[in-house]
Amino acid sequence: MQAPIFSRLIPQAPKAYREALTSVPYLGVVCPLVVLDRPFLDYWVLNIADRNVPFTGVIETTAYIDPRHVGGHHLVYLPKYTTPGSSWQTFSDDEVKARTIQALQRISPRFDASAIRYLHIHRERFVEPLHRMGGADPVPGVETPVAGLYLVTTAQIYPALTNGESVTRHARAASSTIADGLAASRALTRAAVAS
Repeated sequence: MQAPIFSRLIPQAPKAYREALTSVPYLGVVCPLVVLDRPFLDYWVLNIADRNVPFTGVIETTAYIDPRHVGGHHLVYLPKYTTPGSSWQTFSDDEVKARTIQALQRISPRFDASAIRYLHIHRERFVEPLHRMGGADPVPGVETPVAGLYLVTTAQIYPALTNGESVTRHARAASSTIADGLAASRALTRAAVAS
């Protein structure tokens, strides 16, 4: 769970802990999912540096996953990472859809909007924590001040980037910490019952 959201769910935790959870700013994302009846590009990922295209990339998952596994559709994601308070988080779905179609046509002039079967807009305010250089920001631990409650979040992945590999590695390490904590708690309970 994202640290700022977690902080709101634990009012019984010490105030300093909750404040530390909200001290690191996050990037958000607005990410259209375009479901097409044909491929868009021949690439899995196309990074975009053109300032006239508002998205940071085109991810066509069906360039490496056979479309038959997703109902014969072709899936294209166009992430737009946003800073807190970005106007992109307030645009209506229709505004984002219009900008998406314009971007697709700019990226590939041969793109035909009639290929769109479905266009859905995903939004999230807290996606990527922005740790400052030098590690000055607090990195929350998996164990929390609330007994028996654990936090696993991308804010704990530092200084590595939050990609699939680092998230998987972090999940494994966090599960070991949680398992060890549960085993220690059970041992204490058994010892208390026995005495």
